[in-house]
Amino acid sequence: MTDYLNPITGEFPRHDGDIQLIQSDWTPEQSLPEPWVKVIWQDPPTTDETQIALVAPPAQVDGVWTRQWTIYTYTAEELAANKARQEELQKPQENN
Repeated sequence: MTDYLNPITGEFPRHDGDIQLIQSDWTPEQSLPEPWVKVIWQDPPTTDETQIALVAPPAQVDGVWTRQWTIYTYTAEELAANKARQEELQKPQENN
């Protein structure tokens, strides 16, 4: 799936159907209508159990719009809550 960005309004991610709602005669084989730009996929960075990769707004890298990521590091409280949830999910379910 291809992602698109409207750099004027910041609309992202948008897809083929979103652009076709605005310009019904456009097809993906054609050049993109102004002001839309294609955003190149970039794999999320590697994280460990204390982090999560979140999608950030696209940015131009060497003149190419590229998907960006930001790393969020969980707080000690969030890690404890996540661990408690995992432990709760791993408990056998009681039959009533």
